[in-house]
Amino acid sequence: MIDLRQHQDALIHRIWQNDAEYFGTLGQTVRDDRFVLYTNPGLIGRYDPNHAGMLRLTEADMDAAIQYIMKHYEALQIDSVVYLDTWHRPAGLAAALEEAGFRPMVAWGQYDLMAVREDVLDAPADIVVTHPANATEYAQWAALSEPDPYSDAATMLALRITECSSPAVVPTLVWCDGVPAGRCLSFVYDGVGRIECVHVDPRFRRRGLARGMVAKVTMDICAVGAVPYLFAAHAEGAQRIYRSIGFETLQPAAVMTYVRPFRA
Repeated sequence: MIDLRQHQDALIHRIWQNDAEYFGTLGQTVRDDRFVLYTNPGLIGRYDPNHAGMLRLTEADMDAAIQYIMKHYEALQIDSVVYLDTWHRPAGLAAALEEAGFRPMVAWGQYDLMAVREDVLDAPADIVVTHPANATEYAQWAALSEPDPYSDAATMLALRITECSSPAVVPTLVWCDGVPAGRCLSFVYDGVGRIECVHVDPRFRRRGLARGMVAKVTMDICAVGAVPYLFAAHAEGAQRIYRSIGFETLQPAAVMTYVRPFRA
């Protein structure tokens, strides 16, 4: 078995495969050898999971594949969205998307891919976490939802319920003074484990809860023999927390979102 901690290319390949499987937990998929299309009719107000990902095209089929993706989402009367990761191909794909009317959403910021390559620093013993397992607990998890400038509150709540209630993921709540104070989830597939949806209520920040929660989840992923990874906004404070746990940057600016408005 490949030691993913020693072979970076193999690790990154597994991570992008995990990424594709994770989005599949949020809705329906159309799978192709060249890309994956995700759709959730109940979350049409969100670009994820209503987007195309894992584009691995050839020069010969690039234009046809882009047209196929556009027609798929236009038939649903929604924007066409592509998540372009650092292993996309061919090299001219970004330019071809722009030629077809897609625009890179640079204003949304850049997210770095981080993974644990060495030992994980232990979580504080006084950090209390639980794992929601029923509708009431899922609602507690989903209620810890930060405002989103692109989706209304009802859509965000529906998205959070969808995220945490999938049997394929492990949702986590961190508690403070007897109340839920923060949340995240994890998804393990093919030797790697994604940590997603990290959020702590502003009232409970600066108490070490985010670090303690992520450290505990990271240790749980390591305990099953998987390599933990996550995406973190470039040059923001959260990266300091993740580095203190044992994460390091594998790929800066790992994903760019391209959007072509419906009926552009």
